[in-house]
Amino acid sequence: QGMKARPAELLPLIPVIGAGIFFRLSQLPGQLLVDDEWHAIHKILMSSGYQGVFTDFGLADHCIPLTLLYMFLLKHLWLSEMLMRLPSIAAGFLALLAVFLLAGRIVGRRAALTAAALLSISPLHVFYSRLARPYALSMLLSFIAVLAFYFWWTKQGRGWLPAYLCCGILSVWLLLPSFPLVAGPFGFAMLHSFLERDPMRGFRRLLPPGIMFGA
Repeated sequence: QGMKARPAELLPLIPVIGAGIFFRLSQLPGQLLVDDEWHAIHKILMSSGYQGVFTDFGLADHCIPLTLLYMFLLKHLWLSEMLMRLPSIAAGFLALLAVFLLAGRIVGRRAALTAAALLSISPLHVFYSRLARPYALSMLLSFIAVLAFYFWWTKQGRGWLPAYLCCGILSVWLLLPSFPLVAGPFGFAMLHSFLERDPMRGFRRLLPPGIMFGA
């Protein structure tokens, strides 16, 4: 199935998005920064500038790209708790659309709509979507990367490979533990090549993106 959907097919998605917005924004203005959300702030206060943030992971597990964003906002605009959570909130909303549009290409619109509906009320995803940490962003990017790799491998368009590389690399930069998930498709692709009894062809096809991703 293609990604294009008729307007009538998108109507059932409206209450799903509405539920996702409600649960992710409810009582959010009264939520305070806690625990690991302070790691980026501590790094900004202790670092020597952008270079210090970019090149040093520090003693605490601050997210380098988000900390760079927070530092830019603090120095040139303003920084608030809501702005710190905005990337996660946006990723939480976009994940519902990504599941519906991308998974729908494989499992069909109804199953994808059900998955998006369950994700919209998932307590863990709601929690991550309200947190000033990279989890919601990394989940969204990892999901897009894995499916983009599948679409590229199954020859549904060359444009999916740049999508995989961009989303996959950014996901790992945001959250290092996402590496096995994002790199996993290479192993499955090689296994598929062995099952097709053409491992060298698969290896040659995987080598350029593998080098770019690994680098």
